[in-house]
Amino acid sequence: MRITGGSLSGRIVFFPLKSIRPAMDRMRESMFATLGNLDGIRFLDLFAGSGIMTLEALSRGVRTALLVERDSRKKKVILKNLRIAEESQCSLDGIRLVIMPVERFLQRRIQRYDVVFIDPPFSMRSKEKILFLADKARQPTPGGALIIHYPSVDRLPDNTENLRLYDTRNYGQSRLAFYTRDN
Repeated sequence: MRITGGSLSGRIVFFPLKSIRPAMDRMRESMFATLGNLDGIRFLDLFAGSGIMTLEALSRGVRTALLVERDSRKKKVILKNLRIAEESQCSLDGIRLVIMPVERFLQRRIQRYDVVFIDPPFSMRSKEKILFLADKARQPTPGGALIIHYPSVDRLPDNTENLRLYDTRNYGQSRLAFYTRDN
């Protein structure tokens, strides 16, 4: 699979064998087009998988990124992929990888991010819980975007206590829901 846009466009990204469902090219392009200018923002990638969404964000101007992945077996591939951005001399303030369950990570006191991308396993039953934990963790920053990728047959709420849905996009059997925080 390749990075679809920005300064790293066309670079090949590696994937852990048989362990993830990579986001479709069309979906990634559409998501980043919807987000618009990402110059200098902070990006949080929850359930990072291969790290491709972070690479897409870095390619489009993100300067600070944090990836969270539960499966330590994916660490080697994620770090290999992140070298793509480091070797291309992207203007970066920092990229970090945390190996930890997302649920536990969101219960810690963490920095706020401008864009939060959540891509839980499609088989995960508690996607709504992750959305509420992100809200409780005060993610994203006010006016920022929280995007969750999930099966289109699943239902998520239009609002949480502080997040409100402002857009949805369907891609075959998957959907992106875009939330924002007003405070």
